[in-house]
Amino acid sequence: MMSHIAEKRRVNGSVTKALSVLDTFGLDREELSGAQLAELTGLSRGSLYPIVHALEDCGYLRRVTPRVYTIGFRVVELANLVLRRLDIQETVRPFLQKLASDLKVNAHLGILNGSEALHLYREIGADAVVVGEIVGWRAPAYCTALGKILLAQLAGDELRAVLLAEPLVAYTPATITDLGRLIREIQTIAAAGYAVSREEYHEGIVGIAATVPDAPHDAQYAISISVTKPRFDREEQALVAAVQQAAAAISAQLRTRAPLAAMPSHVNGLHQARTERKKEDNSNGT
Repeated sequence: MMSHIAEKRRVNGSVTKALSVLDTFGLDREELSGAQLAELTGLSRGSLYPIVHALEDCGYLRRVTPRVYTIGFRVVELANLVLRRLDIQETVRPFLQKLASDLKVNAHLGILNGSEALHLYREIGADAVVVGEIVGWRAPAYCTALGKILLAQLAGDELRAVLLAEPLVAYTPATITDLGRLIREIQTIAAAGYAVSREEYHEGIVGIAATVPDAPHDAQYAISISVTKPRFDREEQALVAAVQQAAAAISAQLRTRAPLAAMPSHVNGLHQARTERKKEDNSNGT
């Protein structure tokens, strides 16, 4: 008979595998075949298909063609619950609308989720700079302004652990991939109170971000804008000041409202589960 501990590990493993299937989808992978899912997750066909069928039956995956899948509407429903609990539309929208309108830019609100910057809300003020930043969009934290300003809120050991969680990939020639240099960059950002990503994720695009401090439950939010490099070179001081002023105004508004739902500041459930599982495997010699 399977022991209680072994059974618990088996069930948790099944859940993690199901989450890894969902986590495979993204803006550049909106539709995936069964073969692609197997390759990206590392699961065998025999392990994968029962999981895929269960996710489809529960509405978390949707079949586009007999062999191709996409994210299901149940995920959208759950995402909307999170956004409603955060009270984003009512509290943040006016400030991001003004920022986007005044500067003719796209303005974003986000959090640090594992080693990625997760976009929770966006206001569109310009069509010229659209780099995929929609609600739910995730981007590497170490090379985006939104991510770097949030990384700057972490303590030294915590920061290093997050940066070491995933490979530091060079998305452009300007991407910082040296760990020591990146840590020094983030320390400079922490002292300055704002972050700039100079073509580090998209060539020709500069991001500017500032934190929203003292949010309820100590949730670490930040806002950012994206502009072309020539515009940044012309208007750097004015753009940075506008982002910082908007962040301060949002923070002041948040402190006057009822507490919002707490959000994890930098580690999502899947990342934490993987970390705990690695610790458990190491302790058991597996």
